[in-house]
Amino acid sequence: MGKDLKGKDLGVGITQQKNGLYNAGFVDKLGKRRVKRFKKLQECRKWLDEAKYIDEHSSITEANTMMVDAWFEYWISIKEKTVRPNTVRNYRERYHRNISKVIGKMLLVDVKPIHCQKIFSDMADEGYKTTTIYQTRITLYNMLDFAKEDEAIRILKAQKEKNSKIKVIPMEWADQVFLCRKGEPVKNSTYDTALFKLCDKVGIKRFSMHVLRHTFATRCIEAGMMPKTLQKIWGHSNIGITMNLYVHITEDEKHKEIELVAGALKVI
Repeated sequence: MGKDLKGKDLGVGITQQKNGLYNAGFVDKLGKRRVKRFKKLQECRKWLDEAKYIDEHSSITEANTMMVDAWFEYWISIKEKTVRPNTVRNYRERYHRNISKVIGKMLLVDVKPIHCQKIFSDMADEGYKTTTIYQTRITLYNMLDFAKEDEAIRILKAQKEKNSKIKVIPMEWADQVFLCRKGEPVKNSTYDTALFKLCDKVGIKRFSMHVLRHTFATRCIEAGMMPKTLQKIWGHSNIGITMNLYVHITEDEKHKEIELVAGALKVI
């Protein structure tokens, strides 16, 4: 516990020099000592709190609790090796000028559509051209989409690690990823229970894994996936089962499109 020149406690990591300046310091995750001096105690405490927070939420090995600013630096370092320099420059410009000031200090898991919309709304209010707002949207989408992919890989790797600790796995389930302690596929009811808890936590109507599976198929069809491909993904033994869903959804999409046209033409 540091003290000032009068012997008063200043808190962990803060001390006062004989010349009146305040020192703030801590050891980061890499074992490096970070120190900074300030004239005012309030500024000193603010820097120390923010520096510790950023250090705590900047580890790529813990992407689930990573700050958006830290994630961007990781993401752009990869893009520098895979895309043109002009594209990287545009990504950096759009991020630092428009995205970071809205969500940069947030955790990745806390970013919601409303926060993304605020980025674009702020740009519109500031008089940015539509093309520039669109470029910002591309930057934001690519960055967050990559985060989803990275998190999915992390989850799969973690599950594989759990599987390696299971004593006996029957041969028929050897290629499966999500296994329980007995080495058998996790029961559907287990997933449903987990989903129900998440729904209750965020205050939305409960839905089951079957509904989630149906939603995935719907999105595949809307994106133009061929029925035969969807049949293989779903595991249907009969293409007729897949086609029944396929026809139903495409018919719904037709009605939606007609309604959009009617609305545009103001048909009553």
